[in-house]
Amino acid sequence: MALERPGALFDRVTEWDDLVRFATEPTTSFRIGVVSGRRRQGKSFILDEVVRGVGGFYHQALEEERAPALERLGAAM
Repeated sequence: MALERPGALFDRVTEWDDLVRFATEPTTSFRIGVVSGRRRQGKSFILDEVVRGVGGFYHQALEEERAPALERLGAAM
């Protein structure tokens, strides 16, 4: 499956290709992808675009206490 790179995504060719490859690789097991990097560099945007393209689930972790974090995750699911 090839996802079209969004026009609003500046540069990030390697990151886009890596994430699309991870998200579309055939597998029968559950996998979790973790993306890290400097603040304000477009990580959330690129992840949201890939997840939307493959029909996956995206949840952004925030720095918060355990109970509200789990409640927010449950509500999102």
